[in-house]
Amino acid sequence: MTKRDKRLEAMKNNPVGVRPQELENLLLGFGFVKRSGKGDHRWYTKGVHIVGVDFGKTPCKPVYVREAVIAIESALRESEDT
Repeated sequence: MTKRDKRLEAMKNNPVGVRPQELENLLLGFGFVKRSGKGDHRWYTKGVHIVGVDFGKTPCKPVYVREAVIAIESALRESEDT
């Protein structure tokens, strides 16, 4: 199990207290592409998966972390199927 896999599991088990930069690093590490956004929001895409992160709040709201974890896991399942 790699370091990023361990971090993904940690965020999955406890989505509270995650800094936006940590979430960004995880998304980029799993192959998501950073897109521009308005204000403090940044968007990350991979295929049909789109994740938004609010950099104005520290730590991130747990809903952003949960959405990112779901998108990462879904993208991983899709890449395994092909």
